[in-house]
Amino acid sequence: LSARTLDLDLLSYDDLVLDEDGLTLPRDDITRYAFVLYPLAEIAPGERHPVSGRRYADHWADFDQDSQPALRRVDWPPSWAISTRSFLASRVARVSPQPSG
Repeated sequence: LSARTLDLDLLSYDDLVLDEDGLTLPRDDITRYAFVLYPLAEIAPGERHPVSGRRYADHWADFDQDSQPALRRVDWPPSWAISTRSFLASRVARVSPQPSG
């Protein structure tokens, strides 16, 4: 195995229902794991699961949240990164040569 710089999981594609060559759409993970279903229900609450026909918001409302570790919302970028970026930008601005006019 080698290091990966990006890990992209395809959960569904429109209303496509597919199970061939190791690719299953929609992924069973959607209704199995809170960390998959919750963000999906948050960004696309009215969209419907291609197999069940139920809205993702309804799936989340009925999900047994006690069966899995609690989810914690993480804002991105984190506040410390914004502060660090602002700090570094101010330092770079001080040492950067000014254009001559």
